[in-house]
Amino acid sequence: MRSFILVALLVASAFTTPLFPPAKNLLPDGRIIGGANIDISEVPWQVSVQFYGAHICGGSILSQTWVITAAHCTDGITSRQLTIRAGTSTLESDGQEVNVARIYQHPDYDRDTIDWDISLLQLSALIDLNANALEIVLPQAGTTPAACKAAYGAGSITERMLCAGVSGGGQDACQGDSGGPLAVGFLLGGIVSWGYGCGRLGYPGVYGNVAAMRDYIKETAGL
Repeated sequence: MRSFILVALLVASAFTTPLFPPAKNLLPDGRIIGGANIDISEVPWQVSVQFYGAHICGGSILSQTWVITAAHCTDGITSRQLTIRAGTSTLESDGQEVNVARIYQHPDYDRDTIDWDISLLQLSALIDLNANALEIVLPQAGTTPAACKAAYGAGSITERMLCAGVSGGGQDACQGDSGGPLAVGFLLGGIVSWGYGCGRLGYPGVYGNVAAMRDYIKETAGL
């Protein structure tokens, strides 16, 4: 039985991982950089986004009928091809599998710059909320300064992005974690988006800045 390797990175938690550019390689390699095994009950908002039943990305539960993930995870994909799996620590098994009724990919998503890297998945049935499947808390609308322009260049980092990592490298989300949460306690701070490699010195992971895209979530899902 293959188990998820769920990782807590300082104040962050991620479910699956990206390489740069993320849109070109979504398949997981089963490795988290500098992580540790935990149970889904410790991060019950995390879900697996599945393409014809195979894990491709992570996501977070916003409500019984809404999941948030990265736009590069849904780009070029139809809702009929996707399901989400919630409430399990086991890859592609156990928990709850729910069909996706509709994908709301941000209309301004740019696959070249990875700006506006957010998609909302409306589900066709209710997630049964329990100790292993709970909603994550959304931040207030606003912007958070991106402290990673020195690493990637000012032109590569927009206000819809933020960075997280450790100064010495060695801890990071990686390939397959795209779309998963950067959680600050129970608060959704970011969406795993992109980065230069995984855990490289001087190159922190780049995340979609949820606070800066909060209005889109409110307008689309009413949350």
